[in-house]
Formats: sequence, C-alpha cells, structure tokens
Amino acid sequence: RSRSFPFLTRVALVLVTFVAVQTINNLLFPDKENLVNLAQYDWDQLAKQASQKQQQSYPLPIRRDGFIGSPRSKMIQFGDKKCDCDLVDVDCLESIACITDNTLPQIQAGVLMRQALKESLSRVLDAPLADAYGWAPLGKTLQSLSIKVWREFLQHNQLRKGMFGHSRESFVNASSYPYCIQHSLEGKACFFNDFGAPEEYGALERDAIEASSSNNTALLANSKQEWQRLRDDPTTVTPYAYLLGFCHLSKITFHLRQHMMDIYDRRLKTIEATVGSVDDGNNVLRVALHVRRGDACSHEMTNYETHASPLGRKAQTGGLRRCYDTAVYMEALQRVQRISKKHLVVHVATDHMVSLLDEIKEHHPAVFNSMTWKYVEYPRAMFNYSAGLIPGSNYIEWAPNKALLGETAIVDIYHLSFGQVFVGHLGSRFGKLSWWQATARHNAFVPFYSVDGHSVCCDIDEACGDIAPAIVSMENCLTFSRDDSTTYITDGDTYWKIGVTVRFQAAADEVAGPEAADVIRKKEEDLRKNATTDEQYQDILPQLTQVLKKELERKREKL
Repeated sequence: RSRSFPFLTRVALVLVTFVAVQTINNLLFPDKENLVNLAQYDWDQLAKQASQKQQQSYPLPIRRDGFIGSPRSKMIQFGDKKCDCDLVDVDCLESIACITDNTLPQIQAGVLMRQALKESLSRVLDAPLADAYGWAPLGKTLQSLSIKVWREFLQHNQLRKGMFGHSRESFVNASSYPYCIQHSLEGKACFFNDFGAPEEYGALERDAIEASSSNNTALLANSKQEWQRLRDDPTTVTPYAYLLGFCHLSKITFHLRQHMMDIYDRRLKTIEATVGSVDDGNNVLRVALHVRRGDACSHEMTNYETHASPLGRKAQTGGLRRCYDTAVYMEALQRVQRISKKHLVVHVATDHMVSLLDEIKEHHPAVFNSMTWKYVEYPRAMFNYSAGLIPGSNYIEWAPNKALLGETAIVDIYHLSFGQVFVGHLGSRFGKLSWWQATARHNAFVPFYSVDGHSVCCDIDEACGDIAPAIVSMENCLTFSRDDSTTYITDGDTYWKIGVTVRFQAAADEVAGPEAADVIRKKEEDLRKNATTDEQYQDILPQLTQVLKKELERKREKL
C-alpha cells in the first residue's frame, strides 16, 4: 500500500492536469473548431464565388481574443421569425417576409435600449472627439465619428457629453440658424444635441411610447444587461446583437436638435397613391429610397447604368463611380411590393438636379400611382452646383453652396431613417449612415438592396467581391475604414487601379496578429512592384487571399 500510493497520486495529477489544460483551452479558444475547419475550404473556389452575385455562405474565424462572430452567419431574427441575410452581399430583400406587422413594441424597446446605455456608462467626458473631417461632406464625417464613438465605448465604457466640437466647418453655416446664433453654437454642434440631452423623438417613437403597455422597468434592466454583455463578453453576443448595439450608438451620436427636426417637418411633402387602398397601418411598409446622382457621376445627366452592379463590380474610385437609371430603382421597388404584398410609402432622397418624382410619374406611371411618396422639398437648382466648382474638380467639397447642401444631407438622412427597407447605395457613406439610423430607429434588421455593388460591410473604393474573404468579423464589417486607418497605408497607384486593398492587412492582424499583417503588407509591396499590366494588378487581391489563408492556417497549427 505504501508503494502504490505515489503511483495513484501521479495518475490523479496527470488526470487533473489534462482536465485543467482542456478547460483553459476551451475558455481561451471557444471557437477553435471553426478555425480548424477553415482548412477544409477551397479558397481558390471561394475567391471565384466572392466575385459572383449569388454568394455561398462559409464560416470565417472569430478573433483570437474572443471577439465578434461573422457577418456571414446568415441568421437574422425578428421576434419569433428567423430569416437569412448575408451582410457581405448586396441583396437581402427576401428577409422582408420576416418584418412584423406591428413594429411599435420593438421601436419602444429601442428607445429604452438607448436610455439604458446612457444610464449605465461609467464616465461621460466633457471634451469632444477629435474630428479630422471638418472639410468633408457630413456623411463621411458622421460615419467616422460613429466608428470612433463605438470603439471608445467598447474599450472604456465612456462617451462624450458633446459629441461634436464648436469649431467652424465648411458644410455648416451656423449663422443661418437663429437657434444657433442665440445659443452660440458653431459647426456640427449647431445641428446635433449633446449626449446628455433627452432624446428628441420622431413620429414613430412618439406613437410607440404612447401605445406601449410594457413594463419599462423590466425592459430597461434587460437592456442594461445587454449593453454590459457587449462590453464585458462580446463572444456571448450574436452578430445581430452587435449590429443593433452599433447602430443604436450611431443614433445617439446622430442626435438632431429640435430646430433641425422642425425644418424637416416644414419641408416634408407627401404625394398620395391614386391606385389601391390602405386598410390600416399594418398594411403599410415604409421604404427608404436613395437615388445618388450629382458628383457621384461627374454631374452627368445621361448614360447611366441600366442594371444594378453585382458584388463583383470593380472598386468605384474617383471617376469610376456610377449613377444608375431610374428604372433600376423602380424595378427594386416593384420587387419589394411583390414580396411584402403591402402598400409602399416611399421616403425618397436624391441630389438629382431635376425633379426625380416628375421623371417617375412620366416614365413609370404604374409605380408612381400605386405608391405613396414622401420627400423633403428643396429647390432642385441648388444641386446644380457644377458650374461653380473650381477648374478640374467635380466634387461637392468645392461647391459654393456646400453649407446649404450640408443641411439637406442631414435632413435627408433623418428622412431615410424612417424606412423599414432600404433601396439605394450602400457604397455611399451617406447611404450606409442612413441604413444604420433606420436599423436603430426600428430596433430591427432593415432588409436592403444596394444598386452599386457594395454591401453593408464594404466601402465604395473597395472591390467588394474580391475583398469579401477579408471581412472576418462584425467588427471588421462595421468599423473598418480606409480613411481612419493609420496602421495600414494605401498605395496611390494601386488605389487607382484596383481600389483599397488594406483590409487584408487588417483581417490578418485581427485574426492572427501583427506579424501576419506584416507578411501580407510585404507580399502586397512585392506584387505591386512587379505589376506592369492591368491583369497583374487585378491578380493582387486573389493572391492576397491566398496569403491570408496561409496565415490563418499557421495560426490554426499554433493553436
């Protein structure tokens, strides 16, 4: 007995050690199996699929330190209903079938989500976030600030009392607004309220609060728990919950002052349908329609694209950006009508310099007469600013009336945020921000159809089909921005040939660490130096996909 005791002790120690190692391994790497399975996929075939409109779902790894799952999880839940949507694709209209008839309870729950966030923060700082884009269109500025605010919340559980500073900027003329003069407001602070101010409710929120019979105390407590999960343990949060959290915080950032909402109410116009009837509010579906013209296609009035662009379309850098024939949007609206079987109330926003609605009425009378149209009335002539641009420039940044154009942009984003479905341009920062705002307002997934070949997860100057393998997480999908990247440098020559490529470096860094990102950067430099033909430039992104695959496999082997 005395001799067998050490042996049994050794056996017990070995078993305890094995169990402990397995337990720690599972805690540190709960998704290891997903990463192991990654090696089973044919990445050459995957790259080809990414360039096609109809993409196949495939699993992507989760960040090693335990962050958010893939935007390609293809599971969006509306109450008791579940629908598929690949956020990397350009078409999620089929998920319209999952929109509930009575949306007021979920809108009211969204109001409480935003209230819960404000009440659960550990700190509220006085200093605003640094804004590097005072010269830029407001869509670009607000996208950048939404991303910065989200990162600061996750990292430090804090927000800013005033999201925006009071410095002057080109797209806001505070002296044009009596309220801003009276309260000494400058810059975007003229348009947007402080974080601590009570939320200014739109018509939908007011209706939802009035109709609510829920226990607000219990809902508020549950909402605070959701925010805490997002901060403390993101691996327990679904991609859908991550999306909702991000969009709610973007809406808190986009907190319009009452005088701006009054401008919206005064300028809002409605053209009622002349065909069909609306029995009740549950038979109505609101659609946000964003028709991009103006500097998006060098102020051309003809030669628009006659078909929506697939996901595999080239990056739309500078002069390669495209406008689309009105028929493209009308076909999408008719498809929404067929899927939903509801009366459509279309919230239309455009920078077209002639009346878009007159064009629809003349050339698409069946569509025009069967739907209700809501638009914000501004003189169309104000969008004809090309004659006042400096020589050699086509862009709105140099428009002589850009301060007034800034007002129209903000009011139109607010207008589009009432849509339960989005049809338009997700390659546009303006369109993407509008979709974020709509998602928060409805506290639900907003089905979309993007005509420009760009998805929720992709920027206008990326070749979205080729870049899709590098969209490795919801964090990457929603917060990657080439403009805000100081770690990954975009090469000018490559940019004009094939668009932004640095997402591959960001993906490698996120999943496998900075050494992997450096491997991809060096590979890209070598490919760029040796590229002399268009075909060789076009081959850069597929080759970077292969390098990313190898780095992920190396990480798998290390695990």
